[in-house]
Amino acid sequence: MTMEGVNVAAWDFSEPDPTKEKAEDQTIGPKPYSVNTYSTTKGNVTAIQLLNYSNFSRDNFNIRDIKETMPEPNVLLNKKIVLDDAAPVARIWVASPDCFGGAPQEVVFTQNNGKVTFTLPSLEYWTMVVVEHGNKVDNSMAEVRNYILRGESFIEASNNTVPAGEAYLSFPANIGKTLQPLLPLVPVTAGIANVTDNGRDDYYTVSGIKVDKPAKGVYIHKGKKLISK
Repeated sequence: MTMEGVNVAAWDFSEPDPTKEKAEDQTIGPKPYSVNTYSTTKGNVTAIQLLNYSNFSRDNFNIRDIKETMPEPNVLLNKKIVLDDAAPVARIWVASPDCFGGAPQEVVFTQNNGKVTFTLPSLEYWTMVVVEHGNKVDNSMAEVRNYILRGESFIEASNNTVPAGEAYLSFPANIGKTLQPLLPLVPVTAGIANVTDNGRDDYYTVSGIKVDKPAKGVYIHKGKKLISK
């Protein structure tokens, strides 16, 4: 696999070298200052994990980062990915906890002479790429235009990327190309007319039961609590 023409480092799952006592002297695991990857295949599906260590040295490879000492990774956006895959590819989709709240995004790809090419929307900490093999399906609708809620409007997402936890709208390409960069929220009052106060003087129990004449007890009258003695 390459990203922007550079080979993506393969995560080394070898056993630790027993002759090296210090963890920082080991060469297994992720490669420093690189995007690292490993993949698994089950049936006709290959899951490729991309982990962003592009600005991490081997000195701060504590994956759990309990003390929160590791620097934030450089966010990579819209990177060209090329896979070596001779088998026919039907679909490719990506998902990340750092984007869209983990929701999957299908991506448009091409496949020629054993090379599969697509654009990776984003990689912050971790992104999973899923390659489904088989007869190619029509993915012309995979391209979307994303908007993020900001105040009383939806604005077009920068680099078409939605951070986790944001409210967003996604439109298929055939609809998205007709939209403006800003979509204001318009209050809708259609169908609501002739609202009047009927001046009702009813009494209700605290259980919501209407009574004709309140006896002793607690009642709701004109939106307020009333104690009848």
